[in-house]
Parts: sequence; structure tokens; C-alpha cells
Amino acid sequence: MDIAGFGPKEIYGFAIDRASAINVYWNIFIAVATGIVGIMASGKAFSNSRSLKIFLSVAFVVFAYSNLDAIIRLGELREALLSMLPSKIYEEIIKSLSPAAWWLYTIFHVLLDAVVIAAIWFVPWFSSGKNQKLACA
Repeated sequence: MDIAGFGPKEIYGFAIDRASAINVYWNIFIAVATGIVGIMASGKAFSNSRSLKIFLSVAFVVFAYSNLDAIIRLGELREALLSMLPSKIYEEIIKSLSPAAWWLYTIFHVLLDAVVIAAIWFVPWFSSGKNQKLACA
């Protein structure tokens, strides 16, 4: 048994579980980003509202920050768990389960965040009236 009262099998299982939790947070991010872009792409008149764009931008930034923070914290937890395993015996397992550096998560997340914010503000979403005119032409 390890000093924390868990053996390598339990530590390994918990590290895998935490790796799956990171995937859940990425999936939530993708769902929220897709939802926001979907709202803007709906072509409804409200999607051109400056107030809506400000609201969606602020709400998305708050969400994105909390999502990134959770991903980084889960990475730190995985590192702590993997450090409890004897490195010589479990070297390959530790390598395969080691999370990316926090700054890699941050750079990737911020780039994706910038794409979503840019889509909110700069993509010329068509309104339904314009779509009807284009369809008739």
C-alpha cells in the first residue's frame, strides 16, 4: 500500500478517471461554443443585436475561464496521482497518462476562445430576410 492508503491499482484507476473528466470538460466546451455559434448563425434579427453580442461575449469568457481552470486543475490532480506511483515500475503508464503542460492547455483554449468571440462579432451572419432573397435569385 502507498502512503495515502491506496495501492498502485487504485491510483492508476483514479488517474484514468481524471483523464476522462478532462474529456468531459472539453466536450462541454465544444457544446457551448457550438451553441453560441448556432445562435448567431440562426439568421434571426436578434442575432445582429449589439447587446446580445456583448452578453454572449461576456458569458462565454466567464464560461471559458472556468472551463480552462477546471481542465488545468484536473491536470494537476493527475500529476499528483501519477507522482504517487513508483516511476521505475510504472514508467510507461506514467508517460501515457501524464497531462499536457498547463500552458499548452491555456494556449489551445485561448485560441479556440478567440475563434468563438471573433465569430460572434465579425462573421457576417445572414438574416432570414437576406436568406430568402438569396434563395429566390
